[in-house]
Amino acid sequence: MPGLTAALLVRGVHPLRAAVPALALTGALMPLFGPAGTAAVQALQSTAVTGAEVCLIMLAGMLVHELLDEAGSHEQFGTWLATRVSRPEHRALLMALGVVPFVEAVMGFGVGVIVGFPLLVRMGFSPAAAGAVTLFGQLTIPWGAMGPGTLIASRLAGVSLQTLGEHSAALSLASFSVCGLAALVVAEAWRATPLVMMILVAGMQMIARDYLEAADTFGATGWQKLRYVILPLLKPSLQTALLIRTVLALQVFAPVVVLTGRLFPVLASEAYFWYSLIRNPHVAAVYAVAIMGVSVAVSWLYLLALRTREEQVGA
Repeated sequence: MPGLTAALLVRGVHPLRAAVPALALTGALMPLFGPAGTAAVQALQSTAVTGAEVCLIMLAGMLVHELLDEAGSHEQFGTWLATRVSRPEHRALLMALGVVPFVEAVMGFGVGVIVGFPLLVRMGFSPAAAGAVTLFGQLTIPWGAMGPGTLIASRLAGVSLQTLGEHSAALSLASFSVCGLAALVVAEAWRATPLVMMILVAGMQMIARDYLEAADTFGATGWQKLRYVILPLLKPSLQTALLIRTVLALQVFAPVVVLTGRLFPVLASEAYFWYSLIRNPHVAAVYAVAIMGVSVAVSWLYLLALRTREEQVGA
């Protein structure tokens, strides 16, 4: 039934008219598949209470949408996003992985679609594309976090709230893990880029132009100059950049906790949790020693792999 209604809405049918076929089909199928007699009356009463709760939650979402639309917030947000993010695919990613999941996780019952769909239309997306993006945003959140939706779904299914929440969250673990890991990689790369680039640019500036001019004289191509001239002379800078970045990567803590929680445990976060939450300084000390050991081992490998000619002669 929801699929039929959604298909009619995408084709531009008025919402009231789109709901009529689904309601008529539901009424026709109820005598065939539904309970009879007293059980039917009890089911209708329970459905009425549950339906009233769902309608109240959706009414709140629609009210928020109307208030934002009346205040011009949708227009302002769409304009602001269009000026900040120029490419349509980036806007779609921001809506599908940010705005729509946030609103849906807070309120549930498709309110993310109610809020996200008009925003996407105002950004220049067609109704079909806006609907596809908002529906994709519904799939990128941990459904166990939707308190109202999980509560009512547990009543309809006759299972406990905790069981349904755990199983529904487990189903979305794959998508949530991929999105969390991607966000973590992007955040760490963005955080480390300035420091690494500053070291490499400083190393590039120290390379005398005479070497490159001599390579041009012998007819070296750009790839040959990079491989046989620039990279060997950049070894000291690469050593420094890799050593600093490796030590900082092993100490990373805040971005992992903020973006993924305990989904991707790292050595630094485990040391913190064991010391501050579990109150076991001995296990925390083991994690700290492990961090130090990995840092020393990886740093030694870098020093061996990127030794300069002077260091090789001295060895």
